Amino acid sequence: MGWSADITGLDDLDRDWADACSALSDGAQRGVRMGVAEGAAEARSVHRYRDRTGALTASTVGRVDVSTKGGAEGVIEATAGYASFVEEGTAAHDIRPKAGEGMKGPTQRGQSRRTKGDIGTHRTALRWTDSGGETHFARLVHHPGTPSMPFIGPAALKAERVMVREAEIAEVEAARIMDRD
Repeated sequence: MGWSADITGLDDLDRDWADACSALSDGAQRGVRMGVAEGAAEARSVHRYRDRTGALTASTVGRVDVSTKGGAEGVIEATAGYASFVEEGTAAHDIRPKAGEGMKGPTQRGQSRRTKGDIGTHRTALRWTDSGGETHFARLVHHPGTPSMPFIGPAALKAERVMVREAEIAEVEAARIMDRD
């Protein structure tokens, strides 16, 4: 008395498994690529800040940094030097004129030093012109701070939704591959 079994079709199973894994990997890469692109587009087009020069909006990009067989890593960023201040806001703070060229010793909080390339290195007061054309001077300005106007955070949420959508599409494709006869 004995029992025997014959297992066949492992080559087909190996092929289907490889194809399903490839579909999942392709979906992950596609999801990251599309996610960072759509997220960056969202950040550039849907924001509360007023971009006077266009520099902040133009500096907002999405890119894939690493792409491997199993997936990808991407980044959405704004490279303008003041992007984090717009995204996160600022606390109330004092603004002082730059310390004069050649000044030695420590500066006060909120003060930086002039360089040879700065215009008007002899000035010791802040100066601005209001909307009526009148010029004002001050040695100290108490800035009330700025509210946060997030644009990268919502862009990341958009990218996440796109990546989840593409992962679900890849999952359906992988299941279809594994179910084929």
